Amino acid sequence: MTAVRLGFEKKPIAKVELWTGIDVGLPPADHILNFRNGPVEGWMVLPDGSIHWVTGAARMYQGHIYMEFDRIYLDALHPIRGSIPTPLCAVLVDSQNWRKLGEGNIEYGMYTSAQYVDPARLVFKGPDAAILPTRLVDTYVQLPGRRFPD
Repeated sequence: MTAVRLGFEKKPIAKVELWTGIDVGLPPADHILNFRNGPVEGWMVLPDGSIHWVTGAARMYQGHIYMEFDRIYLDALHPIRGSIPTPLCAVLVDSQNWRKLGEGNIEYGMYTSAQYVDPARLVFKGPDAAILPTRLVDTYVQLPGRRFPD
């Protein structure tokens, strides 16, 4: 019911600005993020325009990244001592084909145009790592009684 209370009934797609991952990009392609399996955090823009901190987890699979957000902090800007998260169910969707639930536009090892990855930075490679070519991602917020992509 959190999604309904926050106004996601008409448009269940929200933007999240990721604050997890290692920035490995060179200008002008800033914010190319290197991810590994583990926790993710970021700012979610709600339908009313307000912005709240969300947390969740990312998991790398062969060919895609699955990212979900399961908590949103409505009573504080950041999770601070005493703040209580509200449950949420939101997953990354591919901005090129938003019907691909949980998949992001990624390349394993190196970004498609390798010249945009800074060779001086530590870039994690392998089956538990991925490069996401943007900090701003689309997420689908699950509404009660609905199935994706209703």
